[in-house]
Amino acid sequence: MANIVEFKKGSTYHLSERSGKPTDVNCIYEKQILLDGSIVIVIKTYNPNSKNGSISQTIHFTKDTATQLIDIFKKEFAI
Repeated sequence: MANIVEFKKGSTYHLSERSGKPTDVNCIYEKQILLDGSIVIVIKTYNPNSKNGSISQTIHFTKDTATQLIDIFKKEFAI
């Protein structure tokens, strides 16, 4: 599980040899309310074709980090 606290732009523009071809996975998202009343969106990825089909990554976004990610998408995809 990971809670995003900051985004930094890397300098790599091409898929590296090390990372290879990305694996196609499915994604589940959930809205959760923390004890302090704040909302987080939880993104969970899983590969239904893997041996156990279990969740492989879980990432939490607060309103602040979601806003940052939206701004990144707008800039990088020119939308």
